[in-house]
Amino acid sequence: MLDTGKIPIYRHVIGLYPIAGATLGADMWIDATLTTSGLIKFLPGGGTSTNMLVFPKATIGVDAFLDASVLFGLISASAHALPNIGLGMPASFVDGTLSDSKRCFLYKLTLSWTAKTGICPLCLSYSDSEELFNGSNPSPCTVPSTASASLTENNVTATTAQPPTSSPSIAVDGFGHTLLVWSDANNNIQSRLMSGGQTVSDYAVSSTMGGIDPQVAFYAPNKAVAVWTESSLGSSQNATLEQALQAQHLKYALWNGSGWGAPQNLTLPAVSNGEGKVVLAGCLSTTTGCPAGGAVTAVWVRDMGTTYSERNFRLFYAAFNVGVWGSATAVDPASTGTDAEAAIVYSPNGIAQAVWTRDADRSLSTVTDRLIYHRQLASESPVTALTGLPASAVEPSLAVNAAGEMILAFTVATDPTAFMGNQRQLHAAKQTCGGGGCTWAYSALVDSNNRPVHAESPALTLNSNGQTQITYRALGFGEGYSGGPTVLPGDPLGTVIGTGELAQAFVSFSSNLVTTITPSYQTTGGNTIWQPTAVYDPLFNQTYAVGSLGSGPVLSQHALSALEAMGYSVDGLTEVPSTLAFSVSSAVPDFSVSDVMLSTPYPQPDGEPLVVVVSVLNNGPEFSSGRSGNLVVKLAWDAPVGLGTPAGEMEIPFINAGALTGLEFSSDPGIGTLLAPAFPHLPHTLYVQVNSDQILPESNYENNLFTVNLGGLPAPQGLAGAAQPGDSSVFLDWLPVEHSSVKGYRVYRSSDGRDYVPVGSTFIPGFVDLSGVMGLTYQYRVAAFAEDGFESDLSESVQATVGVVYPVYLPLVNR
Repeated sequence: MLDTGKIPIYRHVIGLYPIAGATLGADMWIDATLTTSGLIKFLPGGGTSTNMLVFPKATIGVDAFLDASVLFGLISASAHALPNIGLGMPASFVDGTLSDSKRCFLYKLTLSWTAKTGICPLCLSYSDSEELFNGSNPSPCTVPSTASASLTENNVTATTAQPPTSSPSIAVDGFGHTLLVWSDANNNIQSRLMSGGQTVSDYAVSSTMGGIDPQVAFYAPNKAVAVWTESSLGSSQNATLEQALQAQHLKYALWNGSGWGAPQNLTLPAVSNGEGKVVLAGCLSTTTGCPAGGAVTAVWVRDMGTTYSERNFRLFYAAFNVGVWGSATAVDPASTGTDAEAAIVYSPNGIAQAVWTRDADRSLSTVTDRLIYHRQLASESPVTALTGLPASAVEPSLAVNAAGEMILAFTVATDPTAFMGNQRQLHAAKQTCGGGGCTWAYSALVDSNNRPVHAESPALTLNSNGQTQITYRALGFGEGYSGGPTVLPGDPLGTVIGTGELAQAFVSFSSNLVTTITPSYQTTGGNTIWQPTAVYDPLFNQTYAVGSLGSGPVLSQHALSALEAMGYSVDGLTEVPSTLAFSVSSAVPDFSVSDVMLSTPYPQPDGEPLVVVVSVLNNGPEFSSGRSGNLVVKLAWDAPVGLGTPAGEMEIPFINAGALTGLEFSSDPGIGTLLAPAFPHLPHTLYVQVNSDQILPESNYENNLFTVNLGGLPAPQGLAGAAQPGDSSVFLDWLPVEHSSVKGYRVYRSSDGRDYVPVGSTFIPGFVDLSGVMGLTYQYRVAAFAEDGFESDLSESVQATVGVVYPVYLPLVNR
C-alpha cells in the first residue's frame, strides 16, 4: 500500500550548547502492509454480497546513529532519532460501500542528541530530546486497539543503545605482524598481536581508565608506537566543559616485539586548552627513503581558543625518530579557521604528507566553506587548499601511490542543509602530476543501480598492484533516478535500518564525474558499526578491516516480522558478541556469476535461437589475462562443467575492480556460441561456471557457479469450466499452449483437491467430462503432453459441482 523508500523526513538545527547551529538531516522510511479479511457470498442469481475489513500495519526505520564528530574536532558526538508511528485505518466495505470513520494516522519523531567530551566516567555529557513533530490525521484521533486482532500492536517504535566507542586502530609491518589497539569499556587501552588475520595474543597498553581514541603505527619490524588521548582529571574532580577539554592530552607507549613499555606523556595539559583526535603514520626502517631506525609522525587537534565555543582548533604534528619525539609544531601556523579530521601517510621519498578539513568561518551553521587542505610535513613546505575537490568535503583518507601521486577518499554532503546525517555521498579523487604540475580528478561513487553510496569514515588502502580499495561505514543509498527506490532487495540489514555495515569497494579512476563501485559487505547482521578503519598487509596480500561493534535498535515485534518477511535475519540484532567487528579480505581476484538471463524458458526445436546472457562480477582487484592465465566462462547441460554436455565457452580478457561484465551466448547458427539442448521439450539445467578449472587463484571459489532451469512444456493457462444444470456433463476449456512439441492435453480430476487421476485426453484445448456423479464437487487440472508422452506441469484448478440448479464455478489457487 505504501512504501516510501528513504525520504528526508526532517531537517533540524540543534540549539544545544556547545553544538549550537549544527544542522542534522536524516532519512527515514515508512512501510505499510495491507491485510484483508471478510466474507464474499455468491448469490443464486449470480451476484455477490461482500463484507470486508481492510486494515494496514506500519513499519518504520530510521538511522540509529549519526556520527557527528566531523563537526566538532575534539568532542565525540552522536545523534539518533526515536520514531513512534501509529497506523490504524480499519476500513469496512459492505456491498462496495466504504466506511472508514475509524481511520487514524499518528506520527511522532523525537530527536535524541548527545555530545560528550573528556574521558568517561570523568566525561561531561550534554544531551537532550527534542520533539520534531507530533500529530495525527484526522486531528484528533485515536488508534483503535480493539478494531481487530491484527491491530493490537498499533504503534511501531524503535529504541537504540548508545553507540560503541572502541575507536580501534590497526597497523601492519609487512613482516607478518599486525597490531590492533582499542579502548575498552573502562577506557583502558588494549591491544592484540595478530599474524595473517589470526590472533596471537592480547596485551594491555594502559590501565589508567582514562584513555580514548588510540592509534598505532610500526616504525621497524615488530616495533611500534601507540598514541592516545588521556585525561589528567582525577575521579573525584568536578569540571566545566572547558576544564574537561583542557585536561585532555596525549600519551604514548612503545611496543618492543613482546610487550608494551610504560605509558609516557607526548604532550602536557598545560600547553594547550585540550588535545586529541590523533592520527599516525609509520615509515618502516626497511623501506627505501625512511630513516635507518624508522620513524612515526603524529598529527592531532589542539584547542587554541579561550572557550570551546570559539572552535579555534589547530593541527600540530611531531615526529618519533631514534626513540624520541621531536617538538610539537603547528601544521599551519597562519590558519584562522577550524582545522580537524587529519589524515597522514608517508610518500615513497620518506616525507610525511597530511590532509585535513578546514572550516574557514569556524561556524557549524555553514558547510560550503569547508575544504580539504594539504601539506608535506617538511620545513618550508607550503599549505595548499585542494580547490580542485568539491566543497563540503569531510573525513578525508589519504594514500600515496608509487609515483608519489595522492589518492583521497572522502564524503560530501548531498544536501548542504543536512550536512550531518546519513546523506553524505562517498567520493574518491586521484592526483595526476606531470611537467605542468598536478591536477585532481574526482568521482562521486554510485552502485550498479546508479544509487549514490552514502557513507561515513572512509579508510583508503592501496594493494601491491597499486589498486585502490575503500573501507567505509555503509549507511545506505540515495535515489538512482528521480523518485527511484533507495532500498532494493539484497541490501544488507544495516543499510536498511540505519545501523550501518562494514563495507569495502575497489575503485577504478577515470575522467567520469560518477564512478560505479560494487560494495562488498564484511558485515550484514544489522548491529551498529562505528568508526571503521583498514590496512593492507603486503606479506599476506590481505586487507584487514576493523570497526567498533554495538547493539542494533530494539524494534517492535511487528517491525521485526516485517524485516523477516523481507528476508532478513533479526535474531542477533541486539546481541553484541564482541566490541570489535574484524574482517579479512584477500586482494586476489574473486569472480562470481551474478546472474543468467534467458531469451525464453521454453526453447523449441524449430523456434527462435536460444540466447543466454551471463553477468560476471569481479569482487576483487582489476584483472587482465596474461601469464597467470585466462578468465574463461563455460556452460554445460545437466551437470557441472566437465561432467555435463558442453554448451559453450568465452574468455574475458579484462575486467575492472568491482566491475560487472556481460557475455551473450546464442544458438543462432550464424553465431554458434551456444549449443542448444537436445530434446528441448524435456527439462534441463544449464550450469554456468567462471574459472571452472581454477587456473586463476581466487579468494573464494564458492560463488563461481550459477544454475538455471529451462525446457519442458508450459502448463496450460486460463482453465475454465461449466456444468449443465440437471446433467452430469462438465465442460472445460483453456488457452492453447504455444509450443511446437505439444501434441495434446491430458485432463485430471480430484474429489478432494489432493489426489488427481486422469479422466481423458484431447488434441484440442477443450474437454467434456461425462463421468461425474450428480451432486458431487470436483476439481479439474490439465497438462500438455508431447509426442513421447512427456507432460507439462498441471494447470491451476477449477471447481465444479455437478448437476445442481445453481452451480458455482470458482477458480482455486493452490499455494
